[in-house]
Amino acid sequence: IQRVIRDMIRPAWVDSVPKNFGEKSTGSVKAAEWRTLSSLHLPIALVIRWGDADGSAPPEDDSEAGYLLKVLDHTMALFQATIVALRHSMLVRRANIYQKYHAEWVKGLTTFFPRAREGKIKANIHAAGHIFDFLLLFGLVMSWWCFPFERLIGALQKINTNDHIGGMFICSCLFADLRISITGEMEATIIKSVTRTANIRCWLRCPDCPEAVCQLKVMFDKCFKPVNGMVKEENQPQKGSQCAYAKWDSANFSPSTTHPGNATIIYRPSPAGRPVGGVIQEI
Repeated sequence: IQRVIRDMIRPAWVDSVPKNFGEKSTGSVKAAEWRTLSSLHLPIALVIRWGDADGSAPPEDDSEAGYLLKVLDHTMALFQATIVALRHSMLVRRANIYQKYHAEWVKGLTTFFPRAREGKIKANIHAAGHIFDFLLLFGLVMSWWCFPFERLIGALQKINTNDHIGGMFICSCLFADLRISITGEMEATIIKSVTRTANIRCWLRCPDCPEAVCQLKVMFDKCFKPVNGMVKEENQPQKGSQCAYAKWDSANFSPSTTHPGNATIIYRPSPAGRPVGGVIQEI
């Protein structure tokens, strides 16, 4: 797996994963990293490990190679369910495909992992079965997943504080206990900062915003690239008539000399032709 992570040429928009994956020094793997691993690196690594017998497919029998091939198919069902659920558009047909792969994976747990027969089903496996219902109710996963909150928590954890946090006090009275929450300096600072940021963003979008403030925003955007800013220039010239990259459908494409990952594409030589793989040489 580490060799696949190290040697893989990936597009710039694919998030990086720990190169020492599997070692103790890696620490806890984040949910976004598991998503990238399960949809890209792990399938390739397991196919190389369990699905390749000197350039041919392993035999489908009761041998060790045949057993590992069955385990590979079982694991791929989980990866396929993950990939289908993470599509940028969701249809009822795709939700049904997710349910099919998830059910296939759950069914194979008791076959390939004897320990799964002993205890009850894990809570996260049961919760994954309800993703099918959420796909039908709320649409694509990106509209309701928790990565934005994880990102906010990560940003808050990097802020230096004096650890003057608030607390909860319980006051007993005649009829019941009253819980009184006291806000500390850290909570108050975070709330004020988030509120001020939201207010100034709203102010900048108002038509009556002063021109001087709008000009300051222009200068600020030139110094610091907006996180969700729109790129005005679709093509960035490099030298002469060639471009360093071209932006199309929110994705950057580059020549192989600029970025090999962004240059690897699948295209159709003709509108009616079959998709083929290729590498962009010049833009």
